[in-house]
Amino acid sequence: MLLFYFLGCQGECPALGELNTEEATFDIETNAFSGDSSWMMTGTAMQVNITATEGTSITLRLQKTDSEITAADLVDADLPVHFSLGVPEQATATLYPQGGTGNSATTSEEKPGTLTVYSLEPDLQACFSFQATDSEETSYNVGNGAFSASLLEL
Repeated sequence: MLLFYFLGCQGECPALGELNTEEATFDIETNAFSGDSSWMMTGTAMQVNITATEGTSITLRLQKTDSEITAADLVDADLPVHFSLGVPEQATATLYPQGGTGNSATTSEEKPGTLTVYSLEPDLQACFSFQATDSEETSYNVGNGAFSASLLEL
């Protein structure tokens, strides 16, 4: 049953089937990026850090799912669960483009993105897409995002 469920989820997010532990992939406009991913709990929120080999990075902060499940309670949740990226009390995404040399860009409530968690064990596996805007009103469309993140031990 679990195999069927996972294979079924790959239909919604085919990139998950291609990732190893601690890997991530995403597109910005038409440019493809790949890199490393990890996650940690910060209080009651879950923080996912993605760093592409090209230096561009993404920070995802997950607090509460669309169905009101807190990130701390995800271990007891029926998966998949969905987060609205850009709704501050639920989840946010921050993009650090151009190797971190550009202005950071964030999601907004006006144009929320999505993140779906498919698995927590042995790794946190999820897919995402969002639009982020920086302080100069430059927008970045991030799509085909997927990660298989391991817990970062501090």
